[in-house]
Amino acid sequence: MTRDELIARQERLQQLRPQAEEILMKIPGVIGIGIGLKETNNALTDEGAFRVYVDRKKARTDLPADQVIPDEVLGVKTDVIEMDITEPTADESEYRPLKGGIQIGNGTGALGTLGCLARRTSDGATVALSNHHVMFALGKGVGDEIGQPNLSESCCCTCGDIGTIAAGSIPTGGVAGRVDGAIATLKSGMGSVQEINLIGVIAGTTQAIFGETVRKVGRTTGLTTGTVTAVSDPASSSSGPTYVNQVRVAPVAGVPKFSDNGDSGSVIVNASNQVVALLWGGNTGPSVANNIADVLAAFGITIPAGVAVVDFVQDTSSPIEPPTDREILLRRVQRTLRQTEPGQAVLNVVQEFRFEVMQLIQNNRAVGATWQRKQGPAFLAAFFRSAKEPHYRIPQEIDGVSIQNLLMSMATILDEHGSPRLRQAISHHAIAIVEAATKHDKVDGILEQLTNNAHAVAFNN
Repeated sequence: MTRDELIARQERLQQLRPQAEEILMKIPGVIGIGIGLKETNNALTDEGAFRVYVDRKKARTDLPADQVIPDEVLGVKTDVIEMDITEPTADESEYRPLKGGIQIGNGTGALGTLGCLARRTSDGATVALSNHHVMFALGKGVGDEIGQPNLSESCCCTCGDIGTIAAGSIPTGGVAGRVDGAIATLKSGMGSVQEINLIGVIAGTTQAIFGETVRKVGRTTGLTTGTVTAVSDPASSSSGPTYVNQVRVAPVAGVPKFSDNGDSGSVIVNASNQVVALLWGGNTGPSVANNIADVLAAFGITIPAGVAVVDFVQDTSSPIEPPTDREILLRRVQRTLRQTEPGQAVLNVVQEFRFEVMQLIQNNRAVGATWQRKQGPAFLAAFFRSAKEPHYRIPQEIDGVSIQNLLMSMATILDEHGSPRLRQAISHHAIAIVEAATKHDKVDGILEQLTNNAHAVAFNN
């Protein structure tokens, strides 16, 4: 399904949800209703459903008639889900300027993640966004300092401090809420960029859409890719608070977790690098996050797009390292492909799926073995060298393996183990990429063909 089709499906279920909730919440044992992807035999499907949460699932034969949940309500299938207790993830490099996806701490030993930089609408101040249970951990409050990578205080000095806790929000008093969040104002002269480490420049915010691929960077698990499985679910935290209108994200195939302890506060972004949610918890399977619209409303902030919106003040004590060969290649790819519509279509695919492919290579035995056996690392090194040395020619064969063999073998194995959207992307673009790589022996020639190739059919996000 295209992203427009995913949005239309979600909006239809959102409109029907109040009626479905009125019907289903009357059934004894039902504790909450959400909308999202239906699961069958513990595997996600592409079908939308009303997600019906219960304390404990029972066989239909063990239930009295008034407690049986119908298979379908208002023409939409139901999915009975046992409510799990989500663990808040609060758990070392210094980053200057500040950016999203890096470790922060309040000096108590509790560690989490700085999600991203935001702008407070009341005064235009730049603020750091994370979770309440990260910044306010162990008795800290408004006016206390926050540090990166951590706060270290002694009788004579304070080290690592980047700002001051300004506000927080978390459900209290047994009343379900929507946000586990906090913001801190940055101290004078503290540089920041509107980027997420390992992901790149932020492109603003939008709603989460169940069924779409998303990513996050946290201080513990780093860069991970997942699928939004629900967008308006209830959730319970092992620390006490309960929530409504939460986003759930399941890890992609071959990846054990989307998040872990210490990733709390990470922002979740879609394929276009738009922020859709604020992560606060997870377990061995799905992770749970606040819808970003609720977070923005709670603190009166915006998450602007692009580095030019959030001020950048270079910290001269931490000079920026020169770009690596890999970064040079990625920048050239992006700059060249953006020049034409077919090229932009290919770039969209690269940006959406390169992280999923990377994780499959690292975590899926079959994919990783194919990549190694077909000389993937050697060809990749040749591409990086070509980006750095204009006169270097990429070999068409390494140790008896042709570049065409590598690309076709990887397309086949990724089609077998990748997500449905990755498989769809391969069917649209594999031939064009193989043709360009086999016809040219320099990066510039490959990119030029991709920017003008009629076969590069636009892939709708």
